[in-house]
Amino acid sequence: MTRLDTEARTAVIFDPPADIAIPHSRQVAEGFRFHTANVKYLSVIAPSEARRWIETYLPDVSVQDPSVLKSDEFDAIVFTIPRNETKFYVPPFVTQSSNASPKWKWPFLRSRSVASPQVSSLRFYIIDWNGRLSPLAREYDDQDALNMDAHIFNRLSKPEAWGFYYFPYGYLFRYPGMGPLNQFGFRVPDDLSNLKNRAANHKLVLCYGGSTGFSMYTLPHQMYPAVVECALNKKALESGADVKFTVLNFGQHGHVVMNSILTYTLFNYHLKPDFVVGHDGWNDILYGMVQDPRILKDGNVAYQNNLEGWSQILHGTSQLQQTQAETPFRAMGTAPAVLGQYFSRKRQLEAMVEANGGKFIWGLQPNWAGKGRLHPLESANVEAFKSHTPFTEVTQMALPLFERASLQLEKLDVVKVDLYKEFRKYGEDDYLFVDTVHLSPDGDEIVGKAYANVIAGLCGLNKKGFSNEPNRDLSDQSGGRGTNPPPN
Repeated sequence: MTRLDTEARTAVIFDPPADIAIPHSRQVAEGFRFHTANVKYLSVIAPSEARRWIETYLPDVSVQDPSVLKSDEFDAIVFTIPRNETKFYVPPFVTQSSNASPKWKWPFLRSRSVASPQVSSLRFYIIDWNGRLSPLAREYDDQDALNMDAHIFNRLSKPEAWGFYYFPYGYLFRYPGMGPLNQFGFRVPDDLSNLKNRAANHKLVLCYGGSTGFSMYTLPHQMYPAVVECALNKKALESGADVKFTVLNFGQHGHVVMNSILTYTLFNYHLKPDFVVGHDGWNDILYGMVQDPRILKDGNVAYQNNLEGWSQILHGTSQLQQTQAETPFRAMGTAPAVLGQYFSRKRQLEAMVEANGGKFIWGLQPNWAGKGRLHPLESANVEAFKSHTPFTEVTQMALPLFERASLQLEKLDVVKVDLYKEFRKYGEDDYLFVDTVHLSPDGDEIVGKAYANVIAGLCGLNKKGFSNEPNRDLSDQSGGRGTNPPPN
């Protein structure tokens, strides 16, 4: 994880624009609370025009006047960026003229005579509109605690803010800044040995999927597996049941079901989880459409398209074309092959889980096209996303396949949660999607409570389902096989 030194004298600067969206403001405030929770020496700084924002979103926080501060009082400076401008963020300088050296907007930083963060002895960070903490204008280093020394493949990779890196079985992915990660990049503790010989009344739930399963735009307490755990333990307490639940998130960016099978086999089989959630669909369909169709048809394998580029590097064959030789990407796989691979691999994972004493829950993740009506922010986010992805055309072609996947799942006699169908009941007042598939904290809460309802039913805990804002039933409350709630 990226972390603030608990002993560092830290200043957090809030200077939000007047037109900042409410969901972004809330998440910046939540990120501030999470990342500074253990910082002992903390100052919050805001100009007078930002005081109302502070009073609204951080009413319990005392604000200091920057005019009476000096930079020598601090070891770390954190800027907050409550909108989607992280990649283009420029530190708050002011310049007297075009020929003058830049000066800090904030007078207390000028006393350090620092031209820019790159040459400062201060450590600079940003908390962005999703609550993510990242270093500003510098590379990650040892203090950022990325588990870089944990094993050889971490050491051989670059300490990047986002990206795939080599591992003998599939790949690993690094996405720091949203809370703790273990040495393999999952949002779980490093040591899980205490779960192997757990008591019979201690139920272990493991959740798999891609970046939507990873819950990349949520903090640890907001991600859907944390919602599942909280809801189940609350339900057990209320019902007087002598049972405890631990829910762990093994979702990872880019994962298809085959990666979930590898993850379960490598890291989780020995834990004998009581329940396994497969929260997926989008990656198997999208990657299946753009990959080598021969591998999909004959090998029944879906894979991430960037792995073809890795093969070029490994073998020195950059002169040979990848399957997708140009952008935008074109659909290569047929619908029967794409959906056949997805459902057969899901059956495989189900068989492995149940042979190991667990119960498998078939989840189908939501996407923006299945939502009833889009929130204005969702519409803007989707359009922005389309402008910088090579998957634009393929994404539109994938939507009918997703609808077919939902219909096919409905016919299966399995324990299921169809979130694609579930999200149809939400409308333009509900901000649930940050882009086409990744969810906001409110979206993850809906997902988490839907899965919790089903697991509670399977454990005999459910007399009344969980609810959240907006106050609706979220999934089949009986935990039965093959049922879904009617749309409101």
